[in-house]
Amino acid sequence: MDESVIISYKPLFYANAGYAVVPINDTLNLIKSFHESQDVEIYGCLWWKDDDHIRPAIVCDKAKEVYEHLLYWCEGKPDEWFHIEAEQYRKYYCINLMPDLAKSVERMNTNFGVRSEHYKILFKSLAVCAINGIEAPMPQPQHTINIGIIGKDYENEDLNILRNIKVVEPSEFTNRLLNDFITDTNSSVDAERN
Repeated sequence: MDESVIISYKPLFYANAGYAVVPINDTLNLIKSFHESQDVEIYGCLWWKDDDHIRPAIVCDKAKEVYEHLLYWCEGKPDEWFHIEAEQYRKYYCINLMPDLAKSVERMNTNFGVRSEHYKILFKSLAVCAINGIEAPMPQPQHTINIGIIGKDYENEDLNILRNIKVVEPSEFTNRLLNDFITDTNSSVDAERN
């Protein structure tokens, strides 16, 4: 097999986990359905107190459904299937709940018995980039933390907590998210000034 397309995590995207396709028409249809599926809107980051520690909570659309889908996707083991990447530059930061892409490849190989030297992995992490308005400490690599997922009407909603998620060094992907956010934010400010 020359190349496989692997569906990893995307919030609320119910596809066959670890799905692999070879025929080009099937691959194109899969990629199209992945990109056309509804995105979850991220509104920001809410900081909450957890056992005397300040922790991040991703504020998003359909938070309860996102949380339930995430647990379904990772077979009830978010601490094994996800990690957190946190990056900060001056007043800007990014908190990124990333799927473990290597585990997605492993699941595809196990579920489908497919081995390939080349993969295209489709995924969408739960990430929030923002301007830091408080002195909240960024999660540090080599630690585990609890992270929340909550809706924008957070005063009337329960906080959905993912426990003991490992924090790792930020990847190029997370760095790019933060850089794009900084560029977009500064472009908007410049446009408002003119």
